Amino acid sequence: MVRRKYRYSAADVIARWAKNSGEWRWPSVGRWLSSVQKASKRCHSLFLFCEWCGKSPDQLLDLKRNGDLEAEYLLDEFAGLDGSLDAPYSNSIMWTCVQAVRSFYKKNYLSLEPAAGKMTLKKVRPYRKHTREQLIEIYKACYDPRDRSMVATVFCSAIAKETLMELRWLHFEEDWMSQEIPHISLPANLLKGHGIGRWQGVRQETFLTPEAKRELLYYRDWMENIRGRSFSEDDFVYVSLHKPYGKLNASTMGAIHLRISERLPFNFSWHDGRRYVQTALEEAEWPHSWIKKVRGRKVPDEDNPYSHPEIEKMRKKYRKALPNLCFLDVEAMVAKAEVDSVKVVLGEQSLRERELTMRIEKLEKSLSWLADSDKIRDVVEGLRLLREKEKGN
Repeated sequence: MVRRKYRYSAADVIARWAKNSGEWRWPSVGRWLSSVQKASKRCHSLFLFCEWCGKSPDQLLDLKRNGDLEAEYLLDEFAGLDGSLDAPYSNSIMWTCVQAVRSFYKKNYLSLEPAAGKMTLKKVRPYRKHTREQLIEIYKACYDPRDRSMVATVFCSAIAKETLMELRWLHFEEDWMSQEIPHISLPANLLKGHGIGRWQGVRQETFLTPEAKRELLYYRDWMENIRGRSFSEDDFVYVSLHKPYGKLNASTMGAIHLRISERLPFNFSWHDGRRYVQTALEEAEWPHSWIKKVRGRKVPDEDNPYSHPEIEKMRKKYRKALPNLCFLDVEAMVAKAEVDSVKVVLGEQSLRERELTMRIEKLEKSLSWLADSDKIRDVVEGLRLLREKEKGN
């Protein structure tokens, strides 16, 4: 069963929230919805606002009946007009919520002041910019190799969530497994605009970092050897973990995002990867036209922008941007240094110590996949204690 992002969706918010056994829970909501278009969507927007402020629709109306401006101040706080930077929802959702709340008051003969909650679809609050430490936390919050590979891919390739669901193995270059930095070429029908009108002929030419390639190979190996799901070139890259291993859809992607988010102390979305990649490439002084190609946007006034020599130039430039894009190998270096420190002390002192050395070599193999560096540290610490015990004997 797919978990919900919100308690109620637009499809069932009227029946499960606004009504009780078929009767209106709040007559004020019934009066309002009887005179608006797209009632279910409007009701869902009002529900999200009520969830945010912790008040029922009738309690919202009571704020205005008191004769003061408390209702207006509440709407200003929601819209960020009070200077707060923490947004409860995306900018577009907040805009529809503000319009629904204003309409709800008006239809109940309690119009708000014209300036209350005034906002536009233009984003006011700054976009999230995750730090490298936060990306490691997102990675560690994943439950399985598929989710870890998806996170690593999104935050180095700028592939959108909708495109990620349609990604197939045939979109990778032929020898991608032998390439340090694999190239991915995505056609226009998988991108924004779907190749129609001014989006005709647009392609997304992007790449994977070495660590994202490593995570992808590990996921593929895990699916084939553990889950028993083999892949062909025409198969989707990211599929369900359960038979019949179908392609992911929007609901599943939302459930994966929710599952990861529940283990994080901060917000994140799949779209954050596109912003992270753009920022990293800008800091690496990439040409703006090349950044557009990586993000799958139209490049005007350029002849043959997707030629092979052009792609190779981009790959070479991408390699120079790796320090800005990689985030997992930093953690791997810390864990590897601890393993190395044990190896230096062990040497060839005894048979027992050689056995410990063999265990460390096995540990190093797991380092190459960086499944969980915290567990690796615990194992290393245990090896240190064993070493001291052996020396004491």
